[in-house]
Amino acid sequence: MTIRAFWVLAVLAIAPAARTADPASKFARNHSYPAFHKLGNGSMEDSDLVGGISLGFDWTVLTIQADVQKLNVPPKGFRALFDGKTLANWRGQIDEDPRRIAKVTKDLSDAEIKQLQEAADQKTLAHWKAEDGLIHYDGARGVGNLETREHFGNFELYLDWKIPKGGDSGIFPRNMPQVQIWDPAGGKRNVVGSGGLDNNGPDIPPKKKADNPVGEWNTFYIKMVGDKIWVTLNGVPVIEGETKGNYWKEFKEPPPAKGPIVLQSHGSHLWFRNLFIRELD
Repeated sequence: MTIRAFWVLAVLAIAPAARTADPASKFARNHSYPAFHKLGNGSMEDSDLVGGISLGFDWTVLTIQADVQKLNVPPKGFRALFDGKTLANWRGQIDEDPRRIAKVTKDLSDAEIKQLQEAADQKTLAHWKAEDGLIHYDGARGVGNLETREHFGNFELYLDWKIPKGGDSGIFPRNMPQVQIWDPAGGKRNVVGSGGLDNNGPDIPPKKKADNPVGEWNTFYIKMVGDKIWVTLNGVPVIEGETKGNYWKEFKEPPPAKGPIVLQSHGSHLWFRNLFIRELD
């Protein structure tokens, strides 16, 4: 038997198991089955996109497409917040702070509030864009966060994120700062890694550092029920049932019952993909 024939049989043997595994559990294990892409010389190498099984040899031209998660296609029971093509489900923020939004819009008509929102969208969406199946933020300073148009209560959320050297961002569940994203080498506080609760009163660092190297994809699983939150980073539990503080109420009140999912801008390029949610209400 030739070496190539042996590997073909080996991959065919494991493909059924890949097809029958639960999609959500794949995501909990970081869900990244590499796919091949063709190089200019006609050979193949591993890609970091999901959707195939790699044999790990750059000379092979075999691609086995298992029935595993494809880019921006949600696992069973979840729905996509981003379809890979448009930001139709997303908008800019009139202000990051809901207290200031309430003050600014207090005496405005619905039409005037709509105009404010359109202005926020125009400014924000000039720098947050859907590109090549990803959400990309170009790092321009003075640009607001990106939030879902829909508000959510109790939920489970999967998302992939990637940052450059020195990158910084965060996920605001119900617009509550924040599940931290940053380069662990970017500063003294950063060494604990991503996934902790910052601006939380008190801040809670992740239990373990589980970041992939800067420039590689990472996967969050975030669950929020009431004011309790769980975070898994790349399959490693880093926050387990901690209380999520309400930064906008000086931590004197619990988080609101519902709010948007927010991607934070922080002056560095950012990339997101595979944003999937399941409501638990």
